[in-house]
Amino acid sequence: DAFLGYFKVALLAAVIVAFPYFLYEIWRFVSEGLEPHERFWVQVFAPASLVLFVAGVAFGWTVLLPITLQYLLGYGSPELFQAGITMDSYLELIFWLDVGVGIMFELPLVIVFAWIVGMVDSARLAGWRRYFVLVAFIIAAVITPTGDPVTLTIAALPMLALYEIGYVAVRLLEARRARHSEDRS
Repeated sequence: DAFLGYFKVALLAAVIVAFPYFLYEIWRFVSEGLEPHERFWVQVFAPASLVLFVAGVAFGWTVLLPITLQYLLGYGSPELFQAGITMDSYLELIFWLDVGVGIMFELPLVIVFAWIVGMVDSARLAGWRRYFVLVAFIIAAVITPTGDPVTLTIAALPMLALYEIGYVAVRLLEARRARHSEDRS
């Protein structure tokens, strides 16, 4: 179990170290076939995606992981048994929690992309806001191990903030597009 745990950590570290180079090689291959405006959007989305993913991993690591571990290790009756965690399950928990929260932090980019392809606009996003509050708390209830309001709020608030960031970005892009079309006429 210990050897396999060390092997998984080494493999994950190697993937993390090699990933930027891997993305660079993909970019070199793909960029040749892109139009200038497509290249612009990739150059905007790629760094933003990286920053948001790293922020999500940091949030998962520093906020959600301690709460989750505290709950899981304190589960049950201490008089009957002592809760423990294996290295394999600990590493798996860290990996999936951090990757999941990192992906969740991509929400503003998903919203902006949906605006670019014409699926949403700022008015529609504003109308959906109250429904997203409910969705954020449902997702928080599913991903958090405890049912207490504090943990649910800690998990839901970033989703709500990310939705608002996406909404503000769409508003700014719409204003930019309106100014640009006024300049042309």
